[in-house]
Amino acid sequence: MTDYASQGVARSRRFRLPVLRVPSLNYHKHVSKPGSCSAIWISEDCTTILKTPLAFHLDGCDHAVTIEYQYFEKESVELLEREKEIYKHLGEHDGILPCLQITNAGLVFPYLKNSNLRQFLRDYDGPVMLPTKVGWIESALKSIQFIHSKVVLQADISARNFLVADDLSIFLCDFSGSMIGAKKNLVRPETRYEKFQGTRPLDISIATEAFAVGSLIYEISTGKRPYDDIEDDEVESLFRRSVFPRTTNVYLGDIIRNCWLGNFKTITEILQAVFPVEKVKAAIIQGP
Repeated sequence: MTDYASQGVARSRRFRLPVLRVPSLNYHKHVSKPGSCSAIWISEDCTTILKTPLAFHLDGCDHAVTIEYQYFEKESVELLEREKEIYKHLGEHDGILPCLQITNAGLVFPYLKNSNLRQFLRDYDGPVMLPTKVGWIESALKSIQFIHSKVVLQADISARNFLVADDLSIFLCDFSGSMIGAKKNLVRPETRYEKFQGTRPLDISIATEAFAVGSLIYEISTGKRPYDDIEDDEVESLFRRSVFPRTTNVYLGDIIRNCWLGNFKTITEILQAVFPVEKVKAAIIQGP
């Protein structure tokens, strides 16, 4: 048993709690607290990350906790296996976070220190210029258009599922539980990105992805989630009644609203709607 494993066993027994397993000597520091789907570990030289299923030392836990966390582990493995399958299917493409290696332990990716787009928008010191936002919107739409052409639906489109590189380009990431072909999604959109029909959330489809794109463009344009200052339960209630934030003074507001109202059938239609507008904007910005 390695030192990290023996330490994990000892901590679990001492505190009678689950303790996250360290995957390897090269990846023993996690980037952030483990989420509901996986754990993210950073390499010793801080150049790559390893995404692994959740795995715990349960030596000190009672039976009920052990059963609960074994279920989490099983679910996490299933989600990450789906991501492996999708990365093998997609291959490399501009705007998709490159997978450097697929191993038994998990998936290896480059480490992007700027974190995800949502966090970047919140933390960035100063206003983000319009050309940068336009680039993000174009990159996001083209990335989503590409995966759709490969019969993959991300199922959880969100500003937190795009990572920001040093040059401020963005990469679509996190296909844990995404939909591929006839294999159903294992995850769902977050609040503010989910499409409803009446009171019922819709099955994941091109239509739900187009709806989520509206919320993504809104978040890029404003720097905030739709109804950012309202609790999730209330936002869900509003969305169930098709009551969306006002977009009159929001950049690309008409396109955002048409995404929410279901007036776009594909991501290609959204691209075609956005970029004629952008050609006019570019001419105004650049001048004669």
